[in-house]
Amino acid sequence: MKRKIFLRCIICAFLLVVLVVGVAEYLQRDISDGIVRLHIIANSDSEDDQRIKIEVRDAVLAAQKEIFPDGIKKELSPQESELLTATAQRVLGEQGVDYGVRVEMGKYYFPTKKYDNITLPAGDYDAVRVVLGQGEGRNWWCVMYPPLCFTESMLGIAEDESKDILKEEMGKFGYEIISEENIKTVPAFKIVEIWQQFKEKLKKFL
Repeated sequence: MKRKIFLRCIICAFLLVVLVVGVAEYLQRDISDGIVRLHIIANSDSEDDQRIKIEVRDAVLAAQKEIFPDGIKKELSPQESELLTATAQRVLGEQGVDYGVRVEMGKYYFPTKKYDNITLPAGDYDAVRVVLGQGEGRNWWCVMYPPLCFTESMLGIAEDESKDILKEEMGKFGYEIISEENIKTVPAFKIVEIWQQFKEKLKKFL
């Protein structure tokens, strides 16, 4: 009798874990599907390379409308890639370094990121990567679409237009999960965050 109860408990626990994991995966996909991030990786952690990374970041953000006149999509066109590369290379030339630039797009893992009134849970997101030189330094990232990229001189508060895009792209419930205006969905956010962090640690372990 005790053995049957124990087995039932194990089965129930297993089913609960499967359910939680399924919900977490579904919610994270809902959130990430409407987002494209910008990821700039420095050549190294030296003071000069980190400063150059910031210079490249500022140049890319300033040139966004020129590089992506129709807004950024899930894939980079050859022209967009060339313009993005040229923008970064121009900065490297001005800074007197010649270690090159690599531009790529794909799905990459990002930790939890807070934008004052918006918080994106850890997980895999579509991102444009600008890799400087060896790409072995600390990186910087933000959200290019909807536009949530900010420099230090800005407050980092999502404007109404960006909020509207987020709501349209990820649906009302997905938006409520990431918006701190909706405290009631905090448990759902934590489920997504914890599961995605666990997955990333598991990848490194394996």
